[in-house]
Amino acid sequence: MRFSIGVRATMNIVDLLSILAIRYKEKTGLPANKTKLIKLAYLTEIYYKRLTGEKFTEQKWIYWKYGPYFFEYEDIIENASIFIKPPKSDDFYPVEIRDDYEVPTTNLNENTALFYALEHASDDLNNILDFVYYDTEPMINAEKRGDILNFDLVLPQEFYIVRKYDINREEGKKIINKIREWEKNRGIVF
Repeated sequence: MRFSIGVRATMNIVDLLSILAIRYKEKTGLPANKTKLIKLAYLTEIYYKRLTGEKFTEQKWIYWKYGPYFFEYEDIIENASIFIKPPKSDDFYPVEIRDDYEVPTTNLNENTALFYALEHASDDLNNILDFVYYDTEPMINAEKRGDILNFDLVLPQEFYIVRKYDINREEGKKIINKIREWEKNRGIVF
């Protein structure tokens, strides 16, 4: 894997898609399908924003039929100089990169964001869609189809760090009692 430490202004979306397609196939042994690839590209944007405060690409994403999307996507993945033309066109055809396509190098933050996104490579598509819809700030805040997704809402990585809190037995009992009282007041029975 090639990477550099330097900082790049932004990567273009074609390079991001090609890197993801290659790394996805390396990780799973299969090409990514069209739908999964775009969701992984979106997640790379999310993870990169969390790490750096900047977007990975300058791509404008919108809330469309099945979540984050951009209209240039179809034209990009049908570009025969980069991608292998699929035998049929549906939402789940495999997207593969031509062997002679020159993939750019990536820096440490780019690799980290790509790594985090590709942690979802083996996930069922429905699980990825649920994560994208309900656990990413731009989609959580999107109101209607066609809205431009606002990546300025993405919280920094520090927000997602799990911290360990040490409490003594007495404090633990107080917390449990408060939870039970809250449940009782709301008619929740376990």
